[in-house]
Amino acid sequence: MIIKRIHSQDAHYKFSPKKSGETSLNLSNDIFQLIAPELTKGEEKPVSFTLFRSDYLKALSVIINHSPLYVTSSTTATEVTSDPSVFIKDFQSICTFFGPNERNTYTVNLLYRSDGRIYLNTLEDKNSKFNLRHFLVEETSSLEFEKIGDDITVRLRFDSITQNNKESTPQLIVSNKKLTSFVLSSIRHFNKIDKLDSIVPFTSPTSPIKVSKNNLFSLTGMFLESTIGDVKERNTDHIRWFEDVFKLGERKVFLSTQWNSQGDYQLTLDDLIKMIQTCYGEKYFYKTGPNGEHQLYYNDTNHQQTAIGIEKILPYLTALRTKPFMLLAGISGTGKSRIVRKLAQATTTQHYANESDRWDDNRPENFELIQVKPNWHNSMDVVGFYSNISKKYEFTPFVKFIVKAWQDKDTPYFLCLDEMNLAPVEEYFAEFLSAIESRSTDENGEFITDPIIKPFKDFGEKEGKAMLLELLGDADPIDKNPFAIHLYEKGLTLPQNLMVMGTVNMDETTFSFSRKVLDRAMSVEMNEVDYDKFLSGESEQFPLLTDINELLVKRPQQASEVKDKIENRMVIDYLKAVNNLLDGTPFKLGYRAANEALLYVAASREFAGENFNTNKALDEFTLMKILSRIEGDDNRLAVDENDQVVASIGREKITDAGEDRLTLLNCLRAIVREYIGTETSTEKKINTMYRTLEREHFVSYWA
Repeated sequence: MIIKRIHSQDAHYKFSPKKSGETSLNLSNDIFQLIAPELTKGEEKPVSFTLFRSDYLKALSVIINHSPLYVTSSTTATEVTSDPSVFIKDFQSICTFFGPNERNTYTVNLLYRSDGRIYLNTLEDKNSKFNLRHFLVEETSSLEFEKIGDDITVRLRFDSITQNNKESTPQLIVSNKKLTSFVLSSIRHFNKIDKLDSIVPFTSPTSPIKVSKNNLFSLTGMFLESTIGDVKERNTDHIRWFEDVFKLGERKVFLSTQWNSQGDYQLTLDDLIKMIQTCYGEKYFYKTGPNGEHQLYYNDTNHQQTAIGIEKILPYLTALRTKPFMLLAGISGTGKSRIVRKLAQATTTQHYANESDRWDDNRPENFELIQVKPNWHNSMDVVGFYSNISKKYEFTPFVKFIVKAWQDKDTPYFLCLDEMNLAPVEEYFAEFLSAIESRSTDENGEFITDPIIKPFKDFGEKEGKAMLLELLGDADPIDKNPFAIHLYEKGLTLPQNLMVMGTVNMDETTFSFSRKVLDRAMSVEMNEVDYDKFLSGESEQFPLLTDINELLVKRPQQASEVKDKIENRMVIDYLKAVNNLLDGTPFKLGYRAANEALLYVAASREFAGENFNTNKALDEFTLMKILSRIEGDDNRLAVDENDQVVASIGREKITDAGEDRLTLLNCLRAIVREYIGTETSTEKKINTMYRTLEREHFVSYWA
């Protein structure tokens, strides 16, 4: 099955009164190969499809119920209201074309133009006046082409659209201060959407390739049809072409770097945005960010639906945007490794013939599961080692996955360390624990960390180049491959899109976590079991997350980047109150915790949107980063009633009914109630830990 998403130029109904005179449907090369691969340029032929009556009756109902919409021509734009009489003609065409049957054969003309553009035209059936295009709504309709034997069926599908969705919060797709980087990221985005098929109809047959439409936009020399070797040679003295390989139909092309914000130039930002809106709809729009960033937004009609869908996993997403290292703790069988796999399935950008296949793909390209062994007591099992016997570096699956992530930097890559605490984490994971704390950006705004494998050149020139060859192959000359140069000169560092998530079981076969590990990770407890949701299948549902990939990958590193966007004083006052209580204990918080608290609250604001609540975000952060540090026996968790901090809280606020002694736990609960609120998840966990301490005389968050 091949899905054609209906963009503005193919739609009869639009959400805004933009003028457009198209009457045909442009097709991608994939669909063309499915329908008539034997056709050559300059030829045309009639083609037939099987259509389904129920699809068009449903479409008519959807359109009526969600008007006003607009029908446009090259000179006019007419608003269409929900008055059913307006749609009588289309309803009659359905009845005449299908008659009493659910299916009928629809014959139109397929044109393969000499410039490579492919169209379906002559769309109106002469007898019934039925026209498939009259039932298409921009960015809401999809056509599913499927070949079954000699028959090709076309199903019309609709996303749900509501008036509220039309007013939903726009999503930030691309943001970059550097114009050329903004252009490249934008083209990468649309390449993932439809392999640039929507741009193909507006391209010239000559190279360098001009992308244009009448007097609306003209982008001369936007692409170059060439080879990677030729492009690298052209870039020797001056970088004129990005080295990303794109395809326009069957043509392998490279994007120009010669862009200007405005003025009399061949490639301008203004014309680029007009091209995007023509090819992909006016739901894409451009804004200048608060610090001068070039920003591309998408007003997604399904945004609210998606927001509801991701509500249950918001703490995971927020934690990963805060820090890409997470511990998932809980009893066996609660789906800890499963959620890592689901996150990878939800964010992978690899192509599936049927979109539902992504949820059946247990090994998407951006997922790796590594089972920790009890005998891991040094880092060789993680980062590998140079063998004096074989005279080569022995690379591990962990290293190979990181290299893979480096080569697809816009997609989140999820590495699951299963049963992470079967061995001492600080022993086998030492290089990673050090590198994760060295995250920063250089003077060019590029993400950098300390290496987990030293610069390859330090192994010797011959050995270093052999290491590069084993990891990267010989597709590109090593001295011209930027990533190969990075490995050779700087070593293997962590890419920004790598998320490491470890599953944790606490029993007699496992090791407890040192405070060094806990300080460096976000911790999430997964002990909730809902058999009713399991029986109904609700526990298996997971939302598609590709539209938030950029939020997961391009995260701020320092609180100074986000503190002005949130109630930072409230966060700091809460942390000060907690630290006053923890002063003199091994559980006291440092600057790292404050930095991550502000980052977490800011990330929660970005993901939750209108549902954002600072108190809720602090509740989640307290569970992940404060309570997870606390463990001990009666003596370690005891507090002095005469202590100044304890006295200032007041015993009456600290102890609940049935509690006859003061501990660090119920003192912390009193602070949580004062600053965050009552009946929080933190309060419930503290109550559980307090009861465990009373019963066992020892307690740990992880028990």
